[in-house]
Parts: sequence; C-alpha cells; structure tokens
Amino acid sequence: MIAPQFCCLSLGANLGNAVKTIYQAIDMLQKTLNITNIKASSLYITPPLGPPQPKYINAVVTGFINIPAKQLLDEIHSIEKYFGRNRSQEVRWGPRPLDIDIVIYNNHNQKNTLLEIPHPGLLEREFILIPLQEIEPNLILPNGLSINKHIKTIFRNTSLPKISS
Repeated sequence: MIAPQFCCLSLGANLGNAVKTIYQAIDMLQKTLNITNIKASSLYITPPLGPPQPKYINAVVTGFINIPAKQLLDEIHSIEKYFGRNRSQEVRWGPRPLDIDIVIYNNHNQKNTLLEIPHPGLLEREFILIPLQEIEPNLILPNGLSINKHIKTIFRNTSLPKISS
C-alpha cells in the first residue's frame, strides 16, 4: 500500500443503458478501489470521436487512492470487462459499453505501451475538462494553468448538455 494519491478518472459509455452503466461504474470504483474523498461530476451528453455512433454519456471522478497506477489500470480494465467491454474486438474510438481512463494520477508522468499519464487528451477534450472543472474548480493542470483559465483559453462555448440527476 502506498500513500494516498490524487487521481482523476474519466468515464464514458454509449452502448446499452449508458446512464445506468456510468452510475454503477462510479459506485463500483468507489467500493472496489476504496477511493476516498470521492467527487463525481454530473453526467454530460457529448458527441463521439471517431466513426459514426451514438452520443456518449460522460462523467469524471476524482478522489484519493492508495494503489500504484498500474494496479489502478488493471482494476479499471476489470470493471470495464464486467460491463461488457472487449478490447480485442473494438474499433479505435468506436462505441463502447464503458470506457474508463486515468486522466491524472497525482503529479505522476508516465508513458509506455500500457499507460500514459497525464492522459494525452486531458488538455483538449471538453468531455474531460468541463466535468472536471465542475468538481475541481481550483485544480491546476499539468500545463501549469488553472482549469478555469485553460478552458477559457481553448473553448468558446464552455458548456455541454447535462443529464439531470
């Protein structure tokens, strides 16, 4: 066990009952990974990247975890598999029953064939930044900017449609 590490996870789904899947996945993350001080964003409806497919339901979760990043990745893959994700048969950026990404893991920087932290899309993807800003409005991003300043710099419209809870 290691000292608690701040982590940010991005969740997305666009197959099956995506809203239910995201809520259940957040619950499973908290229970199986023992995330403390957990914060979960609202659910957002976002257009997909990649080939034609249904819109995504996205959310972001932050909290503190006391396992290494690689173990966190393994646990996330198990949760995705539980919800029906089969990585060996999917199309890049294609539809998914559940996708969970490690966006931030403390101030950790890592890049290998299995894992890249911070997530390479963190600084450009609205479906990560807008929900993250909702729950961590004072966060300083890996580029040194506050999340608020970064969002104002790169996006003209800083709102995404939300699903009411």
